[in-house]
Amino acid sequence: MCPVMDLSELTLQKMWSEKLQLVVFYDSDKACEKYPKLWPAKYIPAPWHNTQSCDKMVAGVANDLKDRQRDQPKKFYVTQGILTPQNPYVALHPNSTLRDTHAGKELNQFFDWLRKQKCGPGGINIVTADFIELTPLVSIVLGMNR
Repeated sequence: MCPVMDLSELTLQKMWSEKLQLVVFYDSDKACEKYPKLWPAKYIPAPWHNTQSCDKMVAGVANDLKDRQRDQPKKFYVTQGILTPQNPYVALHPNSTLRDTHAGKELNQFFDWLRKQKCGPGGINIVTADFIELTPLVSIVLGMNR
């Protein structure tokens, strides 16, 4: 496990040379104080936009990226392509599943936006989405890293 260090020093080269394989983020400051190899969650912000609207989610992740490029360009950062059904929607669709209604083609606008981004410092470095087998996420991320 990689101990907490200055992010400007953390590279794959450094990890490989020191035989480190894992960075573990944990959402408990007390646990992180007790175990110095646990990275506090503040090192990996992951804003959640809590919306079922892909338009709103894309606007939110785009704004987050701009803010991060300005304020924290060298931090880990999670871009969440996740839609969240709201209570009225759930009540009106009792037999639906997230897989059917908030994944796959429902995220096309997000994936179109993602294709235009760059990876690396100040860019996209971690992306999450539900049901990735229904999406082009893997091919997009591989393409960004070529």
